Amino acid sequence: MSQPIDPEDDLTRRSWMITLSQAAIGLGVAAKIEAGEQQTTQLPPGLYQPDAEHLSHALMNDGRFHPIPEGCPTDYIRTSSEPFHPQFFSEDEFTVTHRIVELLLGEVSQPGADGREIVSQEVAQWIDLRVSSAAGVREAALHMNSLPRALAAAYFGLHHVNEIETSDPEKICREGLTWIASAAQSRQAQDFLSLSTEQQIAILDSISDGRADKENENPGTRFFAFLKGEVIRSFYTSRAGLKELDFKGNAFYARSPGCQTK
Repeated sequence: MSQPIDPEDDLTRRSWMITLSQAAIGLGVAAKIEAGEQQTTQLPPGLYQPDAEHLSHALMNDGRFHPIPEGCPTDYIRTSSEPFHPQFFSEDEFTVTHRIVELLLGEVSQPGADGREIVSQEVAQWIDLRVSSAAGVREAALHMNSLPRALAAAYFGLHHVNEIETSDPEKICREGLTWIASAAQSRQAQDFLSLSTEQQIAILDSISDGRADKENENPGTRFFAFLKGEVIRSFYTSRAGLKELDFKGNAFYARSPGCQTK
């Protein structure tokens, strides 16, 4: 007669079987990836099947731009030899916006190999992209089906969803830059860039969070608040910002870098 199976032993045995099965499946998938098997299912643009070669290539490379492996299906950011041209701002508006970004970042901008302040330039370019795409994002949000909208509201919060549906960064930037130009002219300057650094900072102080009359809002204060939020978002997701945060992601570790064992 067979002995009855202890429930705890049975649970342990099942756990091991599940673990071994998962490992076998994982090894099978890895073998398929290594062998270069391609799935026949057509994925939407921008989505790709797992590629072990791409993963190891990306994680083992330390440069700002990864060299693109031959035949790799992944969309890599490519360096551009062409000068940057803003999509939303005019060239003059972008120069003023870039200068304000420099002042907001202060000393954190790090000179590039050619002497340019690459961090503030990249942040300003992000802001131009953010504003130029705002109309399309707003339109898509307004036509979102009820179920995905409810899911987004539950996950991000209803106020975030409402903000995307109603915010108008284009108007904020246009009116804000007009206000900045008017403030510069009130100081007998041709434009904002003609002012000294101290005068430029004084204008920004008058519309910053630390201004004396915080209840008083105008196009300048709304422009400053928008730029401040985007500068923070852009900098702390940039290479320099992640380094400042001592970000530990995108790397292999034999032991968690946040745990100190004795």
